[in-house]
Amino acid sequence: MNHPDMVEKLIIMNATHLSVLKEYVAGHPCQLLRSSYIFMFQLQRLPELLLSLGDFQLLKDTLAGRKGGIQNPERRLTAQELEAYMFGFSKPGALTPPLDYYRNMFSSSPMQCKDVLVPMLVIWGRRTCTWRLG
Repeated sequence: MNHPDMVEKLIIMNATHLSVLKEYVAGHPCQLLRSSYIFMFQLQRLPELLLSLGDFQLLKDTLAGRKGGIQNPERRLTAQELEAYMFGFSKPGALTPPLDYYRNMFSSSPMQCKDVLVPMLVIWGRRTCTWRLG
């Protein structure tokens, strides 16, 4: 939004504009508790280190573990789907951009809703009525 000259196309997957997320979390204390992991993500390099320890075990558990994970009522991630996530996230520096999404929540520059003027694809899950981020 701030540098449209640097973007030709945009794909967004299950992410909301940070100003909307901030407003929602501020008005719903339960969501603030569920989103407490965001505060750890404010640290530089430590979250990337923690998520990558033990061959990315914490990240694997987060994505596909029994107490959370990406899942739907019909099934959990398959081993092949988890492997695809790990292939991407295990590349050097690949964990930083997704964590930066959360780090930017508290940036000093004010976030403004602006129109996105490039071709954009938004992919959103079917069951998004509950704001359970953490």
